[in-house]
Amino acid sequence: MVACGGSGQDERPTILAIGLMIDQASASAFTSWPGSANLAIAQVNDGLARAGAHLRFKLLLNDTTQDATVASMQSLDMVRVSNAKAIITDTSKNGVAITKLMYDNDPSNDLDVPVICVTCTAPGLSSPDAKGTDDVDTATLRDAQNWHFRTCNRATEQTAVLKRVIVARGDNGDADHNGTFKISMLVLDDNSGHGFVQSTRALFSAVNANVKVEKIVLDSPSLQPTDNAFWDVIARKLTDGDNDCPQDPADANHCLAPVMGDGPPDALMENVNPGINIAISLALERIKNQVTFFHAHAFRASQTPELLGTAINGQQGVGEALYEDSPSGERFAADLRAASGNGPAILDASVYDAAAVTALAVLKASQGMASPTDVTGAQVRDALMQINVPDGEVVRPGPEGFSKAYQDIKAGAPINYEGASGPVDFDPNGNVWVKLALYQGMNGVFVDLQKFDCVRDHACPAIP
Repeated sequence: MVACGGSGQDERPTILAIGLMIDQASASAFTSWPGSANLAIAQVNDGLARAGAHLRFKLLLNDTTQDATVASMQSLDMVRVSNAKAIITDTSKNGVAITKLMYDNDPSNDLDVPVICVTCTAPGLSSPDAKGTDDVDTATLRDAQNWHFRTCNRATEQTAVLKRVIVARGDNGDADHNGTFKISMLVLDDNSGHGFVQSTRALFSAVNANVKVEKIVLDSPSLQPTDNAFWDVIARKLTDGDNDCPQDPADANHCLAPVMGDGPPDALMENVNPGINIAISLALERIKNQVTFFHAHAFRASQTPELLGTAINGQQGVGEALYEDSPSGERFAADLRAASGNGPAILDASVYDAAAVTALAVLKASQGMASPTDVTGAQVRDALMQINVPDGEVVRPGPEGFSKAYQDIKAGAPINYEGASGPVDFDPNGNVWVKLALYQGMNGVFVDLQKFDCVRDHACPAIP
């Protein structure tokens, strides 16, 4: 048996690590995400066991604490100490900070592994024409080396759908019929927040050249969701007749000179995290706000209706559909419900797919290696573009699908992953497109009013 290499039954599998760097404990945490990532890795490992592979994966879960510096340093630790082959992270702020390690002027901190982000909606991220605050920030956003990937839509698509809803109200968006179309927007002081305002302004300007956009920027390190006095001040700024920060159409990070007395807003919008949007919603309720509040995807977090109850009624937003209406999405939803007792929450499918495609890329990149632990981050990065071959064998969520995927990869056959959130077909810049849903609070829960297909048509037409 020694001469023949043994039966293999006593061999311990090689375990490869994937870093999962997401907020876990703050008021802004999406509490269901770790479970979705763990489900993906558990099913990949089950599939590998069924296929007789001596390879397994483990997730290294770390808490960002909503601090990009913490996210960067812990990512560096996961790669250098634990040999993580990729980093999965949550927000644009963290995605940019981690990716920036490959573009700053310090070669000693280069991660050289792909960064897969589940809710990086910043429009300028992974754009060849992006402009940052300095040369390093610009290089990071442009990401010429293709280190950054995302499994969600950009904010551009969300706001395109919201635009249709808002402009349909009143006189081309002028809901209060005072002759002025004005939107007040609440965002965080990061690439996602500033980019969201600029892209929204551009979208509304295309249908109403006289639109006025006010940007209220929050300094995230100092935020306390329970500080009612602070949030009441912010609520009044959002709804008053002044414009403290008119968005500069030429530069996402700047404002034009303040304008006093330009009229109250016709709509309120936000692109902030859970906890923050709950705090501002409560403040708007306290000041008896009458202006309609529209939201991005984060308002649909599972804790929002738990904390606000019927206060969510009538509020609307646009975010990713909870899962793809396909055999892949339905399988994911059923398996998640069986594993956790809950159906998918917002972006659970995106998290599941991020873990799944990362594992598949590592399998693809390490195939044929004497020691899979030697696979490099650059090889994994390149393999992420090779797991969605159009005429390849379709791979769906579940152990059976991942078992077949391993066998196809081992045989040198192409695969085509069809995910829980959608096809997860990365474009040359690492972007994907998924379906969106217009949701509304009704009787204390969120329901879908309409879905939009951004996959086949990036203009996101309504699905009949």
